[in-house]
Amino acid sequence: MGWLIFFIIAVAVVGGVFALRKNLRREIERYQSIRRSKKDD
Repeated sequence: MGWLIFFIIAVAVVGGVFALRKNLRREIERYQSIRRSKKDD
C-alpha cells in the first residue's frame, strides 16, 4: 500500500516538474525579448 502512495506522489512531482519547465522556458524567452527591446532604446 505504501509504494502505491509513493508512486502517485512521484507521478505528481514529475508532472509538476514538466509543467514548470515548460512555463519557465516561456518566461525566460519573454524576459530575454524584453531585455533585448530595452537595450535597443
